[in-house]
Amino acid sequence: MSLTVPRSSRPAGYLTKVPSMPADQTGAQIAKLGEALASVAGRVEQDRRQREMQVRQRELAQDMGALHGQVAAIADPDAAEAAWAEGTRAIRASYLDETAVGPAKVSAANHEPFQQYIAKLETRYAEDLGGGILAAKLAQRSANLAALGDTLADQWAGARPGLRRVFEEEFDLAVDREVAVGLLPREEATRRKAAFREDAETRELLADLDLPDGAPEPDPVRELEARLAVDPAARRLADARNFAPTSAADIEAMQADLDAFDALPEAQREEFVSARQERAGRARRAVLPRPRHLGGGDVSVERLRAAAERLAAAYRGSALSRATYLREARLIRDLMETFQ
Repeated sequence: MSLTVPRSSRPAGYLTKVPSMPADQTGAQIAKLGEALASVAGRVEQDRRQREMQVRQRELAQDMGALHGQVAAIADPDAAEAAWAEGTRAIRASYLDETAVGPAKVSAANHEPFQQYIAKLETRYAEDLGGGILAAKLAQRSANLAALGDTLADQWAGARPGLRRVFEEEFDLAVDREVAVGLLPREEATRRKAAFREDAETRELLADLDLPDGAPEPDPVRELEARLAVDPAARRLADARNFAPTSAADIEAMQADLDAFDALPEAQREEFVSARQERAGRARRAVLPRPRHLGGGDVSVERLRAAAERLAAAYRGSALSRATYLREARLIRDLMETFQ
């Protein structure tokens, strides 16, 4: 017995093929459009934040520079430190804190990078101020030690032996404190201790002789240091002269300026100090190298600022090397300092 398979004389044709349907791309296209819009929105927001940072950084630099100038003019180092701390807190709050009239000047999105920028700028300015504040503190400490020695030496001359030892120990402790913080070498400390005892004994001898001119010989350097430690106007005159008590001529010239200042009426003293500062500035500008971007003509604050802008534009446009840019910037900075 056999199996018969039926066959057709007609071909199967296209009816045997399963038709294919194209995939719907609408969802993917909408998703791509959403991604593109989100990318554009992100770039727009980033550009807005960056432009805001540029404006606030410029304003902050102006505010910090003004505060730096005000604090640098304060002769008392403790008052200068307090003014700097209070001023920086106020500036920081003016940018980052909300006020009664509106939101903070810096948007919330820029708070973190702006706080980092403020901290960086504060550190740079504080480092610059620190040198002047430290010098004023050292001058005060030196004047205080000298005044203590004078007072104790006077008391030593009329005291009994037991009390004299107390005065000697008190002065020795004061000198040792200066050694401990690194302000006096040990050799100088030993010399000052011996000089104190010699001075005290001399005062006792002169008191016993009852001489009308029994006071010790005046020390011009000590007197100048004592005045500079407490007199802001005298400090400005010293800064204008770039005073350093390294020679008798320097001391005499500084004392002559102070004598002329003291002889003036109160209303004319500020003008006298300003004139000395301007004269010192002109003298420094005459010997300082001239930046290439300044050009010819007189030097002024406005022309130096314009030169700084031209220099920055040239550097941003890749027309200058970094080394040339830094060299020119230092020259402009040095000339600007002669107007302060």
